[in-house]
Amino acid sequence: VRFFAANASCSSGTPPCGIWGGLLPNTYYSFNLVANNSNGASPLSATGYLKTDKDIPEPVSIFMTPKKEDSSIKVDWEAPHDNGIVISKYEIRFRCVSTEATCPTDSPLALPGADGRELSGDICQPPEPGAPCEITSYTHNGLQPSTEYEYKVRSYNGYSRFGNTGYSRWSRWVKFKTSS
Repeated sequence: VRFFAANASCSSGTPPCGIWGGLLPNTYYSFNLVANNSNGASPLSATGYLKTDKDIPEPVSIFMTPKKEDSSIKVDWEAPHDNGIVISKYEIRFRCVSTEATCPTDSPLALPGADGRELSGDICQPPEPGAPCEITSYTHNGLQPSTEYEYKVRSYNGYSRFGNTGYSRWSRWVKFKTSS
């Protein structure tokens, strides 16, 4: 990676002159510096090393073909990259795709186009704090046959620096249909 800070000036006690963007969380990087001024360029510095901070997990993005029955759908996904802190739980929401679906009458969140009704706020419930969640599926029972439903999932690793809540962004909505 090459970075040039044109017309930058640095002196002891000031913030860094260059900020690199697009770096991955919880990743080691090496760097060398060259100072330039009206007299020319300095020799290349010794190699320096840094590690970026941890971060919230990546969003769930890979869903497997679900196991479908007349009245249930098993939503199954691949664990996302945890960005340096183990994922300790997943949350899952669903919503109906069409108004013909039998939606819970007590929850407008499950209606088509809504933000989704929570099915589980903690799929894993690890046996001890800090234990990784190894469950990456949820079986939604009590559904109507030949009916489409949408699901979205997010993961949690507890990273709460810089205004983060420890939760990843929600996955995209994925659509599944019960068998007939």
